[in-house]
Amino acid sequence: MATGGALGNSALQNGDPQQARRAFESAYGLSTHDEAFNEDARVELNNLKLQQALMGLNARQSAVAGANGAIDDELKQLRNNREANYTQQDAQRVIDNSSADENAAFMELARRLIQQQEAAAANPAVIRASIPEQGRLLTFKRSVVVDTWADLGIRLDARITGAISWSARLLILALTALTLGAFAVLAMRLQKS
Repeated sequence: MATGGALGNSALQNGDPQQARRAFESAYGLSTHDEAFNEDARVELNNLKLQQALMGLNARQSAVAGANGAIDDELKQLRNNREANYTQQDAQRVIDNSSADENAAFMELARRLIQQQEAAAANPAVIRASIPEQGRLLTFKRSVVVDTWADLGIRLDARITGAISWSARLLILALTALTLGAFAVLAMRLQKS
């Protein structure tokens, strides 16, 4: 179990925060019987989540501000990199480049984002999608199971509901013709009288 934390720290030093997060999550999940180690893994995982959120918030701020500089170039590379890899030194430079007020605001925002994500993961919600099509309302309901490492996939099975049989259609047509004929006869009688 201690290897999970060591593997996470090693991945952090090598600039792979995603691998480090997986290692810390594994260590946290496997250490339920050892409270001290479990708490260490939880703290390490929470610190990494905060750091990743702070890097993401700084990257977004840099994109909006459009500033130029060495730190902004690093953040631009971070935004364009699908894996979002960075070293601990990169993270420290980005955090040191911001003012204390900005860091405090970003830290509070990061904490709230993480709390919301963890609350959503603990209580999966239901997706309700309503898609009106030519006057019909179709409602889909499905519980969402949150697996942090799984891709989101949606599969829809659509079928046409059973149509009315030909004999029923002919019967409706005959009844409609009889009703219209009865109204025509009634109208002719009313005109004569």
